[in-house]
Amino acid sequence: MLSRSVASDLKDAIRTVYAGQRYLHPSVADGLVDLVTAGRSIEDAEGKTSRDISKYLSISLKTAMTHRTNVMEKLNMHTRSELIRYAVRKGVLSVDDV
Repeated sequence: MLSRSVASDLKDAIRTVYAGQRYLHPSVADGLVDLVTAGRSIEDAEGKTSRDISKYLSISLKTAMTHRTNVMEKLNMHTRSELIRYAVRKGVLSVDDV
């Protein structure tokens, strides 16, 4: 069974998306605000290891790895190489970045 806070977050997310808006979990929104106010950008993390990214974003290594895993699952990818090739094809990374 879902905890009350998780169930509440899920309901909020569903309502927001159903209304045609974007939903960011408060912890993610806080992280983005921290990036902007610190003058950092996500591009500064490109080409870094998960450990480097976790330090740069002030999140745990496990959280950084979980985000990568979630992205890979959503894209139906099973290896980091597939993810890198996809990023190059879509222009997210250049060949020089890898």
